[in-house]
Order: sequence, then structure tokens, then C-alpha cells
Amino acid sequence: MLNSHHLLTLLLLFISCKEIKTEELLHNQNLIYFSSTRIAELGDEKWLAVQSKIDDKIKIEYIDDIIFASRFIDVNACGNYAGDIQFQKDSIYLMYKLLPGDLCTSRAIDKVTYIIKNPEMKEYKLAVK
Repeated sequence: MLNSHHLLTLLLLFISCKEIKTEELLHNQNLIYFSSTRIAELGDEKWLAVQSKIDDKIKIEYIDDIIFASRFIDVNACGNYAGDIQFQKDSIYLMYKLLPGDLCTSRAIDKVTYIIKNPEMKEYKLAVK
């Protein structure tokens, strides 16, 4: 009886410590590829040179039925992010979602790249959301 009580307690402890994900990361089916690269963190030598690029327009290339888009984005240095896209009429919103987790007061600059299916070979307005 005592052994089964210990076993039950260990089992409950194990189950309660297991990480449960309540939300899977889904993305738009037209998003072929997404990448994010840390370019600089606040205090780095590169910071001042790269900081001015945050206000640059989105770099867009149309090649056949594919759209390549990239941009520099100011982010929380401790945050984790996921990329996605959203279509609305003649626009595509490039989304850079902050995932749940630890944050800090430090800033960083990431370069994000999206490769998007464009079967209609249409030119869209692109914006970061």
C-alpha cells in the first residue's frame, strides 16, 4: 500500500511538471519560408550602423510566382519570435509574432526574410504588422 502511494505521488509529480503546449504555431499556407537573423544588440559596435535601417522600406523582389521580402525590425533582445503572413485584398502583412516567454529591457535588431507563394503573379502592397 505504501509503495503504491509513493508510485502514485511520483506519477502525479511527473505529469504536473510536463510542459503542455496549448497552441500550435500555424502559418499561412502561402508562406514558403521564413527566417530571422540577429544582426545587432543594443551596445554592439554594429548597433548604430544598423539602427538607421529599421526605417527603410521593405525590400521586395518578384521572381515568377514567388515573392521575396526582407526587412530590419527592432525587437526585444530576450524574446522569441515566429513569422507569418496575412492577406487582405491587395496587401500582404508580414507578421513577426512575439511568442510567450521571458522578456527583458534590452533591444536588438533582427533581419527577417519571407518567401511567399504568389500563384496569381500579382503585385501586392507589403507592410509589417
